[in-house]
Amino acid sequence: MKKFFLIFIFIISIIFIFSEKSLLIEDFEYKNEIITKTGMKIYWTFNEEKSIYMLLKAPSNGWISIGFNPTFKMKDAKIILIGFEKNNIILEEHLGVSSTKHKKIDEKYIKKYTGKRSKEFSIAEFEIPLNKESRYTITKNEIIKVITAFHNNSDNFLIRHSKRETLNIKF
Repeated sequence: MKKFFLIFIFIISIIFIFSEKSLLIEDFEYKNEIITKTGMKIYWTFNEEKSIYMLLKAPSNGWISIGFNPTFKMKDAKIILIGFEKNNIILEEHLGVSSTKHKKIDEKYIKKYTGKRSKEFSIAEFEIPLNKESRYTITKNEIIKVITAFHNNSDNFLIRHSKRETLNIKF
């Protein structure tokens, strides 16, 4: 019995060490996580196929971003950029218009978002709607090409990234 109890405590400790608590939802922790080669952590959980909650945690004091389904480098990617202006979080949605350029779109699909910053990290959390009106098409268990980027110390979205990465994620 004592051995079982110790194993149980160990497993619970591992879950708390490697999960990330939500800033948007009280008493909620993400269970899906990937760590990129650049050190960005991406957490996600589906909300009954209606939306996906995501949390990005980057080792930076600047803007952070994630883009979905690029066709070549940045082209055609649906990009979410998050930065801070004073203590306010700024979220913009962009479209990759060429392999190296993106442009802000007028529509706002992401309405729920928040974030925080420490000396070591920038953290952004948001809910992506997955309804028919949404521009995002992310399906559970689907492998999607994703681009991530961040700037080490600037929140100006016009300044080129310090680090970037392209990867495939099975959501």
